[in-house]
Amino acid sequence: TLMERAILRKVFDDLGLRKLCCEVLDFNDRVVAFHERFGFRIEGRLKAHKLIGDRYCDVLLMAIFADDWQDATTGPDRGEQCS
Repeated sequence: TLMERAILRKVFDDLGLRKLCCEVLDFNDRVVAFHERFGFRIEGRLKAHKLIGDRYCDVLLMAIFADDWQDATTGPDRGEQCS
């Protein structure tokens, strides 16, 4: 949690980027929920994109915008999103 917050701070506050994207395997619900707690949203799905063992799995495209990060860090429910 501290690392995610530090990365987002670096990306948006220090580097001034507008958007940060990541890819998550669709069956990894815990990682999807983790990113959503910090304000990431699912933007798309790459069907049968990654070969894992002997089957192809979908990959979720997730992203957060700088404005959403600012809202999450300054809004009234900050502690709930960043715990």
